[in-house]
Amino acid sequence: MRRFLLTLGGLGLAAMTLAGPRLSYAGGGAPVPPEWVGIWTSVDSIYDCTTGALAKVVERTDTLCAGQEIGDDPNAPPHLSTTCSGSADAGHIQVHCGASGLCGEACTFDYTSDLDETRTGDTAFGERTTKSVSSCGSTICEWCLFTRTHSTRVGPGPCGPVPATPATWGKLKAGYR
Repeated sequence: MRRFLLTLGGLGLAAMTLAGPRLSYAGGGAPVPPEWVGIWTSVDSIYDCTTGALAKVVERTDTLCAGQEIGDDPNAPPHLSTTCSGSADAGHIQVHCGASGLCGEACTFDYTSDLDETRTGDTAFGERTTKSVSSCGSTICEWCLFTRTHSTRVGPGPCGPVPATPATWGKLKAGYR
């Protein structure tokens, strides 16, 4: 799904700084309800959970289409393969995502991301906490981000099927030869 309206130590800061805007969430989550369909502009204010310091502000414009999955935090490290679950209705979305992996040779980490988003008409406000905790206390694998998102729907969005042109199919076929 397109980007939905959500420590400065080691990996956390590097991932947050280097990943840049990522327009799609990892799989799973909850399907976008029809009431959320459209083109949204949003501003993410990203904070360090530990200090409360503002770390970064990200502005973006994204399209939400009914039935697409709302998943992981677009500001999270792009290399994570997360599993998400949640619920969504006309006014509210809640999604929880998680992953785990190795941090070094003898250390593991657990990653979680929790989104809580509320829509009223053409505006939405959301909060997301994204964190990683390691089994060995490694500062490179431990971080926490808190994101506040303010979004405004600016258009209806092109959510129907996209027609293909002969040139598109020709390029596709040429890629398989």
